[in-house]
Amino acid sequence: MKANTETAVLLHTRRTGYSIKQVLDKTSTLTVQELIDYLSDFDPESPVLFSNDNNYTFGEIDEGSFDEIEIENANF
Repeated sequence: MKANTETAVLLHTRRTGYSIKQVLDKTSTLTVQELIDYLSDFDPESPVLFSNDNNYTFGEIDEGSFDEIEIENANF
């Protein structure tokens, strides 16, 4: 699949806590299905990047960017 070179989808990240549990207790975050549904509105060939610090720095998202963990046992 060839990437679209005209548009990109940016995921703007935020720091909202010092632990996973703290973030989940304080905020509402998307589920996997909600994220899939949301991304389905974009051009499927558009690259997806994350944005930090109000678009000051950017990063890639690849297969190695994902982990599934047990929330109750998370030590970070």
